Amino acid sequence: MINALISKVFGRAKRAIEKRLFRPTIKVQSDGPLIRLGSAYGGWTVEEASYLDGCLAISCGLGEDASFDVEFASRYGADVVIVDPTPRSVVHFRQLSSRIGKTAEIAYAAGGLQSAESYDLSKVRQSQFRFEAKALWINAEPIRFYKPENTNHVSHSIMFKSAIAGEDQFIIVPTLTLPSLLESIATQKFALLKMDIEGAEVDILDGIASWPTLPRQILVEFDVLRKPGRASRSEVERIDALLREHGYSCRHFDGERNYLYTK
Repeated sequence: MINALISKVFGRAKRAIEKRLFRPTIKVQSDGPLIRLGSAYGGWTVEEASYLDGCLAISCGLGEDASFDVEFASRYGADVVIVDPTPRSVVHFRQLSSRIGKTAEIAYAAGGLQSAESYDLSKVRQSQFRFEAKALWINAEPIRFYKPENTNHVSHSIMFKSAIAGEDQFIIVPTLTLPSLLESIATQKFALLKMDIEGAEVDILDGIASWPTLPRQILVEFDVLRKPGRASRSEVERIDALLREHGYSCRHFDGERNYLYTK
């Protein structure tokens, strides 16, 4: 037991050192009005701006914490397109949809599993939400969606992570591309894109030159940073340079994996 404890402590210290050593070098311009919306687990920081009022946001990766999406829709009267084919996410969205118009009855949970009763849905309308049970990807074709190794976790991923590749380790889901999704919405209102998509974000952002409309704000979790190293650092710095080429600057970094870029 003592050896196991020592190994655990050593492992945590090693990960902390690696995270600090291989943190991407990204200039963050944190001036200006920023606000954090959502729970401690599922919340995101956005730039306060008048163009968010009545805007449209695309939120990829719901999981079982819709606190950001709900608070964003409520605060700005915004429409939110939620993209996530994860079975438990589909159920979670149905649960919160059934409570639209109601106030919260309990506080947010500490982790990523929120109860539908924790959302204040009193100031939102059903028409503000559109749910796409598909995965955002670079091609619109059925794809393997790998299950998490820990069955208590909700997030599936297009990127293969498990050490086991059996047929029971994935499901087949439909996909859509960002350009095709943008064709179906009022692009003049498109102001914010959020991506928490378990590693697929790098491939999506690589195609930014093909997007017919660019959002004013991009919220992105770089999942590759879960395993700090030279390769992950280089990949994130490459995408940072690409975003800057398209007029974005980094406005916020949460110290872990989440970044805010504004245009």
